[in-house]
Amino acid sequence: MDEINDLLLPYTFDLSIFNHISDSDVVEHIQRAGITFYEKGGQALNKTSCEK
Repeated sequence: MDEINDLLLPYTFDLSIFNHISDSDVVEHIQRAGITFYEKGGQALNKTSCEK
């Protein structure tokens, strides 16, 4: 997280491990409205990523 903060971007990030999210409303929202913002080697690391 420190490395992201050190980038001095004009954005804030809220990172969570999807499998550790226990709030079913949050999981449902991510599955419905989430977008992939990064893929490594042709495979999405988290196909249910969500931007704020």
